[in-house]
Amino acid sequence: VEKEEEISIDSDNNDHELPPEEVMTQDEAISNYGDNYVDESDQELLVQDVITAQEEADPSLESSDEGEEVDTSHPIDEFIATQTTKGSSLHILLENLKTYSQPEAFGDEISTEEEVRTETERCGRYGFDFDPSINRKRRRIFMGSLIADDTWHSISLHAAEAYNLYHTVAFIESNTTQTMTKRETRFDEGSLNWRMLQSGVFGPKTDVYVDFRVDTAKDYPHLTPIIRENLQREHITRRWKEAGMQPDDIGIICDIDEVFTRDFLLALQSCDVPQFRPGQDCYRPEVTGQGLRFEMASDCSYPSGFFNHPDALLGECIDQVGDIEIHPPGIRSYAKGEGGQLLGARIFDYENVHLDNPNGTMYQLWKPWDVRRVDNIGRVYENGTEKTAYHFHNFFNSMEVFRNKYKTYGHSRGDADTVPLAELGKGNKIVSCLKGEMAMGRQSFDDIEGRIPILMDASYNEARKNELIKELEDDEQRIEDLLKAGQD
Repeated sequence: VEKEEEISIDSDNNDHELPPEEVMTQDEAISNYGDNYVDESDQELLVQDVITAQEEADPSLESSDEGEEVDTSHPIDEFIATQTTKGSSLHILLENLKTYSQPEAFGDEISTEEEVRTETERCGRYGFDFDPSINRKRRRIFMGSLIADDTWHSISLHAAEAYNLYHTVAFIESNTTQTMTKRETRFDEGSLNWRMLQSGVFGPKTDVYVDFRVDTAKDYPHLTPIIRENLQREHITRRWKEAGMQPDDIGIICDIDEVFTRDFLLALQSCDVPQFRPGQDCYRPEVTGQGLRFEMASDCSYPSGFFNHPDALLGECIDQVGDIEIHPPGIRSYAKGEGGQLLGARIFDYENVHLDNPNGTMYQLWKPWDVRRVDNIGRVYENGTEKTAYHFHNFFNSMEVFRNKYKTYGHSRGDADTVPLAELGKGNKIVSCLKGEMAMGRQSFDDIEGRIPILMDASYNEARKNELIKELEDDEQRIEDLLKAGQD
């Protein structure tokens, strides 16, 4: 997004409210949509709590492709039977997820000599200490992410790493993309995707919420994608507050395709992490992961292209949770132009700290956008050099969905349907990898050093690669046909 002219405004005089909220049914909201773009009726904002407790699906039997009766009483079984093909990568992944569990959970007591020894060794791998006098119980973690066209590949891979370690998962889904293109919501209350989230995939102790933001934006049709995206993220901390987040809890702001390794999540819950000690000034409160990025397939990873997310910080420093009396608002920069007043950017001018800290020794609380804008604070490695997170980038089910991302989301291109795949985002790495080239720093899955994602096994990896090779061949043929038709 081209940088807009900005003006700095003292936040004491700019306590801006988000657009007014009106509660209505989702059907009523959706009935106002146009075919391609949201219609220009009055701006309305719907934040609908659609998940408040675990619900059980009604038992039913459905037939598989082979004509065998399959028990679909569990949402994962129903999804496998109705939305996957036997032997496909997603079928394999969900079968593994269905039987997956881990013994550790947030709130666990760390009491025995063996447990203390295990945590001491774990903390040491990340340069932390374990002090039983400070922390004998695993901290609670609250995770928040936008959710849209993300597939069950990335959701499942994330859920396995975090199984029973999150107290609360807060998803925000919108009826539009960042470019205001209408999209069908996928996680409506009662839908199969919704019931999958509620089925315990994140662990039976974890509460999962999906809040919907319906924004017709008549008053701001040209709002920049980055502002629109982060207006959606604002609802994450509101959900955390409603779910009971406390100043000594941990918040993780991420996208669902980003996750800390399970071992590092466990370390964040038990170790004496300097950023998690009480009494933070909230100047640089983040702990940042060093993520290994996978491009669309497990066999396409790039160790030289580390990804500096997710980000974790203490509740003391989080907007809606921390004490505003101790951390009063500071100066923010509001873009000139349409809707610029809705959300101001934090000023990270650490050479002139008074801009961010006009109130003495304590800095203002952090909004989700603040967390996403800074990605190199408190970066942590395992054993000094190894990754502490994964990024399952572009793990879509088809090249069509991949192209739609680059047509309608934050980094949009109007010609995304017709240009060669290699010209879109990281498409050059995807194409190169699927053609078997060891280029641009790519490494194969077998060459990965250190930890690997828990649910990525050989059968899943092979099936996923073969599916994507076929997708790439079909996509290249389609583009070739378009070019021929244009020449004719």
